[in-house]
Amino acid sequence: MPELFDEVCPPSEMICRAYRGGYWYYITLDNRVIPTERPLLAAFDFYEGRAVVRTERGYGLIDNSGKWIMRDRWSDMAWHGSENIATASADGIWHIYNRSGQQLSTIGAEWMGDAGEGFVVGRRGSKYAYYSTSGKLLGDFIYDQAGSFNDGVALVERRGSRYYIDTTLHKLSAHEQEKVLARNKTK
Repeated sequence: MPELFDEVCPPSEMICRAYRGGYWYYITLDNRVIPTERPLLAAFDFYEGRAVVRTERGYGLIDNSGKWIMRDRWSDMAWHGSENIATASADGIWHIYNRSGQQLSTIGAEWMGDAGEGFVVGRRGSKYAYYSTSGKLLGDFIYDQAGSFNDGVALVERRGSRYYIDTTLHKLSAHEQEKVLARNKTK
């Protein structure tokens, strides 16, 4: 069956993405097309049994049988499989959703970045803050820049000063920051 498609991508979770005639399809390794309710204008890899798709209506989240977890009504969406959450925007406001599509965050952001180590970066206006992957806003939107967490720390900027914070959102001491910088140089 791969010969019926213009492009077939490598499998992700035993499912390939395939392109033909302006639309994307999901096919299993035994050449079975996974049915979807509407034609897919974009299809992303499966991870932890979920994949983001885009139809004429918008972005949505499906499971590996092609069923909707989150209907295709979103202007933008990301699936963070390692954290088992989705971030999605409608009308310019982003929220966090669990793997079943239930909204977790009550306070939205104008932008949300990558999720990792239990945190998601969000932005409102020109300021950034962190959310837990359970949807709780952790503090206020106070940072001028905010990076994703890596090895338990994140680089932030506030009032012209750049420094690392830990997972309690506290600034690292000068000694701890030196250790992080030395560790990053060896990577």
